[in-house]
Parts: sequence; structure tokens; C-alpha cells
Amino acid sequence: MKYITSLKEGEEDTQLFGGKASNIFTLIKNEINVPPGYAINTKAYSLFLEESHINSIIKQIFAKEYKPKEVIEISTKIKN
Repeated sequence: MKYITSLKEGEEDTQLFGGKASNIFTLIKNEINVPPGYAINTKAYSLFLEESHINSIIKQIFAKEYKPKEVIEISTKIKN
């Protein structure tokens, strides 16, 4: 599986690359000058979450229902 794609080779797939990269691919396809770069796809992010075991931690956290205030507290913990 390829996780990194050159902007020149990318495809307009929002599910795979997200909105920003997909829009850049569209610009390039329409021959708009765009600086060289690359895009990391969502499968790379999913693999990172899985291999770092963050995915299982997130699933444990959200296995129950929370009050809005609790969600904010949990979100802050995840960010930090």
C-alpha cells in the first residue's frame, strides 16, 4: 500500500486524501501552477492509530455515553 503520493500523481479522492489535497489535485489537473509537494493519505493515518494503539484507547474512551462537559474534558486530554 502506498501511503504518500506526489501532488503531481494524486487523484481527486476526498475519502483517501482529504479535502485540501483533493482540491490541490484538482488545481494541478486544471494546469494551475502549484508548488511541488506530497500528500499523506488517510490509510497512513489509520495505520498510525492502529500500530500506536491509540485506536483502542479512543474506542475505550467512547465506549460509553458522556455529558457535553465530559466530552470537552476528554478532548482536552487527548490533545495534551
